[in-house]
Amino acid sequence: MQDTRIKYIPGTMCYKTVLGFIWRTKQSRIPSAEALKTRGVTMDSTICGACNMTVETGDHIVATCTLARDVLRMILYWCGLRKTNFHSVSSIIDYASR
Repeated sequence: MQDTRIKYIPGTMCYKTVLGFIWRTKQSRIPSAEALKTRGVTMDSTICGACNMTVETGDHIVATCTLARDVLRMILYWCGLRKTNFHSVSSIIDYASR
């Protein structure tokens, strides 16, 4: 029987699925509205459905959407880290690698 549990990656303090998501986001490969539109998917709108403020891109979903910023702020607070404003996935990765 195959083990289907999420695997923790020793030495990274991160789960395999989280690293995969971060890598896909950094490569602009998560299915944001903008990415789907460029792949030929017909969309009524590419505006973010959570904040209705700007085009939904990978960076927006993870770093700049008001919902994403609130969730990230709560996670950082829970971890005892000070709040930092991020403008992209790269800025989150840079912060996490310190």
